[in-house]
Amino acid sequence: MQGSKAEFARAYGYSKPAVTQFDQAGKLVYSDDGMIDFESSKARIDATLNPSGDGARLRHAQARGGVIDGLEETRTYQTARAVKEKFLAMTAKLEYESAAGNVVVRNDVHKAAFEAARKLRDTLHSVCKQVAPNIVNVDDPAKIEMCLLDEVNKALQEFVETCEL
Repeated sequence: MQGSKAEFARAYGYSKPAVTQFDQAGKLVYSDDGMIDFESSKARIDATLNPSGDGARLRHAQARGGVIDGLEETRTYQTARAVKEKFLAMTAKLEYESAAGNVVVRNDVHKAAFEAARKLRDTLHSVCKQVAPNIVNVDDPAKIEMCLLDEVNKALQEFVETCEL
């Protein structure tokens, strides 16, 4: 399909100034009769677009009532390069955070939490055996409650101390 700049803009949802910028950048392909070759021009534009601007292009096209073809197409070299750069940046950030001491090994944290919780469980299970001889002859429910509360508070305090760095 061939046509003018205005027809190309309408066909693909571009603004007229955007089409002029494409023309000035040499992204429009003209036929021998001076008309824009729509398919070839669109392919050249898509091959040179910045992939990080897809969201903005889509919003602007929707605001104009147009549709953008090719946003869901397979990755081009430029898109793959952008993904690679993003992951390199993320890797560099992780290395920096590790060197600064802001990152911990997940398995180490999981192991420490598991061991602390297991110790708390075992301590709470042993409260009955520890307190029973002391309260067997006590008739006052308030004193029994106080003894149990003291032992549970001791167990919880040990747990907090275990969890502190």
